[in-house]
Amino acid sequence: MNKSKRYQIISLVCTSLRYLRLHNQGLILLALISLLSFPLFAQQAWTPERNKHYRLLADTQPSELQQIELFCWLGSPSCFQIESALSDWRDDQDITVINTPLIKRPEWRLLAKARLVAQQMEIENDLVESIYRTIHIESESIETEEQLFAHIEAFGLEPSRFANQFYSAATNKEIKRIQNRADTLPIVGVPTIIINNQWLIDASMIENSRQMLIIIEQLINDAATP
Repeated sequence: MNKSKRYQIISLVCTSLRYLRLHNQGLILLALISLLSFPLFAQQAWTPERNKHYRLLADTQPSELQQIELFCWLGSPSCFQIESALSDWRDDQDITVINTPLIKRPEWRLLAKARLVAQQMEIENDLVESIYRTIHIESESIETEEQLFAHIEAFGLEPSRFANQFYSAATNKEIKRIQNRADTLPIVGVPTIIINNQWLIDASMIENSRQMLIIIEQLINDAATP
């Protein structure tokens, strides 16, 4: 197993264990050893294929900076998984990661606006982690404004301060701008990743977040090669 794949596996396992709050060091070590020694990881080399696992966007210009844009929704288990993987992976990369809240269904609007407000208030990392943990680890619902504002209060933020931004004309205008832009792209669901404004990967093209990281690294490296 090469160093890159070993790092990806360790990163994903550590992230999962961190979110599951497994504090027993013995269990963590055992899980890592078991996964790294399992034949599936040791023997299989997965190679992504263009137009099957990723596609070139038409009529777009590559970004000048190395950039990943993740279109996501906080209620999605797959977004929770890929964001967890990207969070660890990006620590060793000189790459900009942009998280864009997507609204493909009316019920996505609540958490999309919550994420946008968190970005505006510069508390995105902590609040997003808290919401993800509540929904996907603790299995509690955040489907109404009442539930959202109760969560905001439990998070330690004054609900009225959050509400002022949540209901503002500027926030509604920005949400509309994001929707309009997303409608110009071939996005069918979440998570969808756009690399350097040029390549697109969505959840229907891959089986897990490990494959998505492999594709991202390949396309980023290809772009950096003269």
